[in-house]
Formats: sequence, structure tokens, C-alpha cells
Amino acid sequence: MVHKSALKKEDGHPYNNERLEYLGDAVLDLLVADVLYEKYKDKDEGFLSSMRGHIVSRKSLNAIAMEIGIGDRLVVNGIVSADKTHLPGDALEAFVGAIYLDSGLRRAKRFVRKYVVNDKVLSVMERESEDYKSLILQWSQKAKENVRFDSQEMGKNQDGTLIFVSRIIKENGEVIGEGTGASKKEAEQRAAEKAFREVKVVVGNYDFMP
Repeated sequence: MVHKSALKKEDGHPYNNERLEYLGDAVLDLLVADVLYEKYKDKDEGFLSSMRGHIVSRKSLNAIAMEIGIGDRLVVNGIVSADKTHLPGDALEAFVGAIYLDSGLRRAKRFVRKYVVNDKVLSVMERESEDYKSLILQWSQKAKENVRFDSQEMGKNQDGTLIFVSRIIKENGEVIGEGTGASKKEAEQRAAEKAFREVKVVVGNYDFMP
């Protein structure tokens, strides 16, 4: 829970959570991927990667860390406002790293399942990951920004499977998203995901930010 700004020392040597954060980041990526792989047996790599990306994003980890009380336990320099930075999320990663070191991967996975990849988190992330194309189209109507999808077959992979490329183009010709995939639908979804991160998207009760 100790950030380097606190300038804490032990036996004359500075200590903070940066090394644990480094380890926890890798452990968290593995465990989130593992949980998603088990839960979504019928989903492809694109969906799983998108879900993992949302879950381990700074915004998501900060929110989770603040909700479970890590933000209140941070030791930081008084000038730093923890709730307005990525520090809570960083400390959450460090905490996962500490659990892994003390109790092993199985105990760390139990923690991740309970707090990081629980049903509440997944229900929100599914909305963001499942259908970016629909979200972009809803945003375009709300923001009065006409967009079109330009999707074409680009060629074949070495194994003979087709490759499609899709671009999302605004009325003024600006390309706001581009993606490739093994199908037109997959390419459009990946292009929409990139576009989604380039603009502020407000749909329904959700305020989606890059």
C-alpha cells in the first residue's frame, strides 16, 4: 500500500510497492485471462481480449480498488490525491502480487474471481465488449455524426483463411477506427472498438470514455 511518493524507508533503504505492482500486473493478466477463458467457452479471441482489456484498464482497476477499500489504505505523499490518479489500481495490482507470493496462484485466483472478475464487473464489461458496432452507431445518432463502415476482403493468411479489413469513416472523410479479422463482422467489431476509444461515447445510462 506504500507509494513511492511517501518516501518511506526501512533500515535506511527506501521501500514502496512498485516491484509488487510489476509482479501483480503480470499475475492479474494471467488470472483474468484464465477466468474469462473458463467462463466464455463459446467466445472468440477477439471478445476475450476485449473483455480482459476493459477489466484490467486503469479506469476499471481504480474503481474496483476504491470500492473494496484499497484507496483508503494507500500511503502516499499528502500532495497526491489518490482518488484522482491511477494509484489505487496500481496498489490493487501490488496486492494481487503479494497474495501470489504469500499464498500462491490458487489463492490469488480466488481473490480475482471475487473482486475483479465477479458477476457485477462482467455485466458492465459485456456491454462494452459484446457489440461495439451498435454502440458506435448509437453514438453517431446521439452526437449527429454520420459514419459508415467500409469493409473489404484484404487477402488470405498463410493457412488460407480470409482476412477482412474494415474502416469507420466520418462524413468529412476522417477514419476514426480500423480493424482486421477473419470475417467482415469481426473486422467491423475491431474497427468499432478502436473508434470507441477515440471518441467520448455516451449511450443510455453509460458514459463510455477512452
